[in-house]
Amino acid sequence: MGPFEGVIFDCDGVLVNSEPIANQVLATYLTEEIGFAITAEESHHRFTGMVFFQIEDLLRADHGLEMPKGWVEQHFEALYVRYRKELEAVPGTIALIDALDATGIPWGVASQSAPDYLEFVLDLIGIGDRARGRIASSKDVKHPKPAPDVYLLACQKVGCDPIRTAVVEDSPTGTRAGVAAGCTVFGHALDRPAAELISAGAVTAVQEMLALRPYLTGS
Repeated sequence: MGPFEGVIFDCDGVLVNSEPIANQVLATYLTEEIGFAITAEESHHRFTGMVFFQIEDLLRADHGLEMPKGWVEQHFEALYVRYRKELEAVPGTIALIDALDATGIPWGVASQSAPDYLEFVLDLIGIGDRARGRIASSKDVKHPKPAPDVYLLACQKVGCDPIRTAVVEDSPTGTRAGVAAGCTVFGHALDRPAAELISAGAVTAVQEMLALRPYLTGS
């Protein structure tokens, strides 16, 4: 399948190992402040890949819950405290990016998260400067994932044809977005069954990021 003209990475759970922290913070808030008992593992499988209004819509539709004004800001305040102490790159990610740079394959980022958040976490793991100008946020497009908009914008920023672009995703929602954009999607199935990503359209799913190198670079 490779090499590709470009590679677009999702951020959370692909570049930064943020999902365990974020879901623990979210589960704690929902349980202690809202009275909706949920574990971090359940939060991960229900909400990963969604933007906050999608989480609100799901809680309203399935459980009749109305989230209070300002809850997202509270969530991020708690999250950033934890990130500054604990956030790390997903193992193998930096080496994979180094391999792409060494072979001249451009890469970018397409995420549900806001631009300031993306700059913050990418700076924390030391690749913020390398990603500047090639970051697409769902805040920059009309429709978030699973719509293709953010991946199409990322391809535009990177300068690659979606048909010849690889996407690396860790959620079914993001996988469907990459497929809808016309990209070839590879799943990062570190903490979910690979079958979930393959069912959503990924051509394969791996647990180790460096296992993607031969697919992405052809070497």
